[in-house]
Amino acid sequence: MNAAKRLFLLATLTATILVAGGCGSSPSNADNGLSFAGQVGYRGESFHEINLTKVTAVTIDLVRVRPLLLDVTGRTTTPTITLAVGIGQVAAGNCEETSRFNIAQGGRLFYSLNARDYCISVADNGSLPEEAKVDYALEVKLEN
Repeated sequence: MNAAKRLFLLATLTATILVAGGCGSSPSNADNGLSFAGQVGYRGESFHEINLTKVTAVTIDLVRVRPLLLDVTGRTTTPTITLAVGIGQVAAGNCEETSRFNIAQGGRLFYSLNARDYCISVADNGSLPEEAKVDYALEVKLEN
């Protein structure tokens, strides 16, 4: 393991939302939307399920990505980390994405979706060093 990978440490944060069945977090309801939080590690993936009862415009915002990187001087810095965020359907306990994009904190995805069950995935897109983890939060807005 190289020095950069050894220096990457995670600030362990307690999620305010309970983890549901190992596939991410339970949603918290917001006005016309949902909020999800979770963790993704090196080569890892997490997903969250939503159910739409009619054709809906959906906006997915990656509102938080929290890694902690300590450099050799002891200063803390927060690198820009991109994560793969996608949407699809659950099959055999996995989220089978029909689309997936790399976005950083503050990134936004737009979809127009039919009525059915969906999953929203969040994954390491190859930018995390070995043994690294990040906490993230998504806001999913539903427009009728």
